[in-house]
Amino acid sequence: MTKIISTDAIINSIRLTEQVAAPTTPASGYFQIYAKDDGKLYGESDAGTESCLQLSSGSGITVSGGNINLATGMVQQTELFRSTLSASGIFDITSISQDYDCLIARLVVQSTVTASYNDTAKIYINNDTTDSNYRSIYADTSIENKPDLAYLATAKDAAGFCSTYELQFLNYKSGIFMKTIHVIGHGQGDSTYVSYGVIRRNNIEALNRITIRPDGYPTDVFSVGSFCQLIGVKTI
Repeated sequence: MTKIISTDAIINSIRLTEQVAAPTTPASGYFQIYAKDDGKLYGESDAGTESCLQLSSGSGITVSGGNINLATGMVQQTELFRSTLSASGIFDITSISQDYDCLIARLVVQSTVTASYNDTAKIYINNDTTDSNYRSIYADTSIENKPDLAYLATAKDAAGFCSTYELQFLNYKSGIFMKTIHVIGHGQGDSTYVSYGVIRRNNIEALNRITIRPDGYPTDVFSVGSFCQLIGVKTI
């Protein structure tokens, strides 16, 4: 029996009849998911190709008694924010969920600065834009009282130059410890830099907002095409 689910439906659970063999191959343009009597979940394409959806022995998606289960210990990643700038601007992520173990942000950016090379980007937590409330240190620098993300490519650089960053927020929701951000940065400008560093905000409040912008904001912003993604990670 086939049931049609309306667009954007919220479903708490699905009960599937366990099949002895794969059902009839779906029509062109469709993919079907079903349970088999070996306790596993399967999918079949319109070409008749069947795939087991269980990831590995002892983990992944299983079916028992008609219920779909995710095995304990799986790591779930959920995209919380994604933006590619269609006009010059900054990234401001608000109302960040507290339901995850940690956060990962990824950026591919360039500054609109045209007068110089090697600009810098800054990251602010919970709209705290006072630089002296932060500490940052990178492998090639001393401790500084500012939340800088290493070097930032600018519009003066050759066409296509950009900077890439991955940021890890390991204790973002703790109300006991100060917030620490691990930064892996690649600054591509008149010279190329690879940096690893740490930024700390001297405050223990839970993180619920992240703002990332060039240090010359509001005069300087990120160029069109700059990209930011935020992912929530948790073990289930």
